[in-house]
Amino acid sequence: MSPKQSKPKNAVRPIAQRTEPDAAGAGKMAWRNVDASGATLNVRNFLTTQFAQTSNLLRRTITIPYATQYGLSVAQWRILALLADSPGIPFSDLVDVSASDKALVSRTMGSLVVNGLATMVSLNPARPKRVACTLTPKGKKLFQQVMPIAQRSQAQMLLTLTPSERESLLRALLKLRAACAIADDT
Repeated sequence: MSPKQSKPKNAVRPIAQRTEPDAAGAGKMAWRNVDASGATLNVRNFLTTQFAQTSNLLRRTITIPYATQYGLSVAQWRILALLADSPGIPFSDLVDVSASDKALVSRTMGSLVVNGLATMVSLNPARPKRVACTLTPKGKKLFQQVMPIAQRSQAQMLLTLTPSERESLLRALLKLRAACAIADDT
């Protein structure tokens, strides 16, 4: 980029430009030497901070470009994809698998219904709030258009890691999820 060109306002800077030069090394040491007190950790190398920052960067880099290309928000794409994967899923189960709060899923489903992409059908007339969520033919067609792009985008990011790194990352994520599930049960 020449000096006269301006950087787009919402451009994502490489991670190295957003951290102090030794931040990665300091974080690595803090994580390597962590004890039960957590005294070696600061807010920048909290696990939750690292995941939030990485999640936000991945969303901006991977998901937002193809979702907006098709006129969808990230939440709409996520719910659309979950409905394609689980046709007729009860709303309460959709909330659980989406890992979103009920209000967000409700608003998102409402927008998908208004746009003719999904339906909500009562599972029991005696309990009208118990509904099954499913895609309409229009929603299925949109999913089939977007999914190959989503798969390619996800794969391209995964391929920045070696096969060994991908396996280690998945194992670590699953282990952390299991630890969170155990903590939720106590």
